[in-house]
Amino acid sequence: MQFQDGLKPGQRKIIFVCFTKNLIREIKVAQLAGKVAKNSAYHHGEQSLTNTIVGLAQNFVGSNNINFLVPAGQFGRLLHGGNDAASARYIFTRLSPLALLSFNKNDEPLLSYLNEDRISIQLEWYCPVIPTVLVNGAQGVGTDYSTDIPSYKPLTLSNNMKYYIRQEDERQRQLNNPTSQPKQYPDVITLEELIPCYKNFTVEIKLLDNDRTCGVINGVWSKLDETSIEITDLPIGTWT
Repeated sequence: MQFQDGLKPGQRKIIFVCFTKNLIREIKVAQLAGKVAKNSAYHHGEQSLTNTIVGLAQNFVGSNNINFLVPAGQFGRLLHGGNDAASARYIFTRLSPLALLSFNKNDEPLLSYLNEDRISIQLEWYCPVIPTVLVNGAQGVGTDYSTDIPSYKPLTLSNNMKYYIRQEDERQRQLNNPTSQPKQYPDVITLEELIPCYKNFTVEIKLLDNDRTCGVINGVWSKLDETSIEITDLPIGTWT
């Protein structure tokens, strides 16, 4: 996984081929897997590739805050953690509008490409307009280490990016002209605390008072009678 875009190599190959082929019309997941394998030098089998495509399109609670592919069909449900998706021959997908906004095609000539047999097979990493590694989070295991980055609200990330950009612009203005007055903006942007957030998850996620880098995600249940309880929300990552 590259921290710049939060994508693993297989995910980046899929996004790369989707942009290269301008995939704005629906295509079968199985057909997309074939295109990716052919055009991006993917060497790990199409079944693994179809699972990755399905994962990029899932939008149930706890999956993606921004799904880069559109799910058309049964792409998995919350109850089974997304593992009950239909066969890749019967479900369709395409690039989502938010994927087109997140990765600006005008940036591509400025980025580095990976090549195999003198053919461009993918970008080394994308440069998204907001940090997508924090939008959808990331989980992975490597040699002697693992990582688990939670997801955050895209609007909060966008707000904080604008805040830091303004701060940097003002710093540069003061360096170039120390006597200049601070620039007046039509709106006031304040830095917001980053709290993990999952689309359509209704339970409040609480950070610890003594350590704001740690938090608690609870489920919701109620007691119906002496022998029954009703569970209406499970913690993120806990499936039935």
